[in-house]
Amino acid sequence: MAEMDPYYHHPEHSFSIQSVLGAIRALTAVLGIVLILVGIVFVMRMFSVIFNNVQNPEAGGALIADWAEVLGGERLNVPLPEGVFEVAPLAAALVVGMGGLVLACISIGIVIAGAKLVSWMVTDREAMKRMLRTVMGKKRREDLHDGAAS
Repeated sequence: MAEMDPYYHHPEHSFSIQSVLGAIRALTAVLGIVLILVGIVFVMRMFSVIFNNVQNPEAGGALIADWAEVLGGERLNVPLPEGVFEVAPLAAALVVGMGGLVLACISIGIVIAGAKLVSWMVTDREAMKRMLRTVMGKKRREDLHDGAAS
């Protein structure tokens, strides 16, 4: 009789929206973990470049010299009564430093985005609320309300 019911599903052939949502949540959590790993790799590469330049300043000097030439080289020199002020190396150091800062911010942003994806997909919000209610307790909530009122 149940086989004649159009809404009857065999357990081995059942397909529910909950299983699809669970699969989407799992894939999103995996994507978040991948983003975290990619961001960490980028951060490690940035620290590696900085560490190598600290250990071997000649390599960093060559990088700054190359950027100084790209930015204008001798044309950026400012004549002074005591000599010539070379602006290109300073500008190159600023460009390389700001580029590194931007890349570091992007890398950290990727890690944060991955962490948020994992947090949104994995955590049970109701469980978190129950845990906070348990930890805070009634007395602590009253203390917080009293402190906010004063």
